[in-house]
Amino acid sequence: MAGDDLADLIQLEKENLRLRNLLSDKLRAENAELRKRLGLD
Repeated sequence: MAGDDLADLIQLEKENLRLRNLLSDKLRAENAELRKRLGLD
């Protein structure tokens, strides 16, 4: 049982990392677009 829980946690950590990377890429692109619109580039 504990082994299964650990495997689940490890899987969740991997998924979290993947999602955080996707989010940071998305936010960087959004920030670049906003800076362009504001003429800050």
